[in-house]
Amino acid sequence: MEHITPLVFSLGIIIFAAHLFTTLFEKTKIPDVLLLILIGIIIGPKMLDLLKPQDFGYVGPLLSTVALILMLFEGGNHLSLSNLRESLKDCVPITFSTFFLTFIISFLVMYMVKTQDLFSSLYAAAILGSISPAVVVPFLSLLKISDRTRSLLFVESALTDVLSIVMALTLMDNFLSGHGNLMGFIGKVISSLLLAVLFGLIGAVLWSTILEKVRQFPNSIFTSLAFLFVLYGI
Repeated sequence: MEHITPLVFSLGIIIFAAHLFTTLFEKTKIPDVLLLILIGIIIGPKMLDLLKPQDFGYVGPLLSTVALILMLFEGGNHLSLSNLRESLKDCVPITFSTFFLTFIISFLVMYMVKTQDLFSSLYAAAILGSISPAVVVPFLSLLKISDRTRSLLFVESALTDVLSIVMALTLMDNFLSGHGNLMGFIGKVISSLLLAVLFGLIGAVLWSTILEKVRQFPNSIFTSLAFLFVLYGI
């Protein structure tokens, strides 16, 4: 219990800080995500050494899984069928070209300048390839741009988010399982994306069909979150 208490306390402080930084973002235009990352760097093992990955213990993987589910949901939540219909055709070539160009450049820089390690360079490149909706979406609300441009940026940020997470997780899974085969990795990425699209579409149609009925029940504010957990588990 003595190990859990500081962690729960820290989570409460971070949630309050996130709300505070959201307010600051509206005034200063500094993304709240950037400030939270800086806090993580400061209290982490590289600087003040107040918190280490092992301090999270058995709840660490649980928290990271919940964070992953919420990030994916947040990325997709900014999309609508009308946005997709209008911008998907133009957006897909831009999304894939910018993601993989950023991925390749990041990989080369990391490999030649920093690590000389293939896996860590690929993993970092997969993360850096994303245009995060958490940063893009708040900025879009402040910019005076056309609805078409706004839709394109929404879709691009959401798609790169999914590509980045799927590639990073597939790389990690490939590394942990000891399979370094390139074709196996590419096949895993494609199969993961196809399965994600299939389950995502089925889940979205199912939940959007029954959501209005669910809202008639009392205290139903967390039912969408519960459905996300069930969908992820399946």
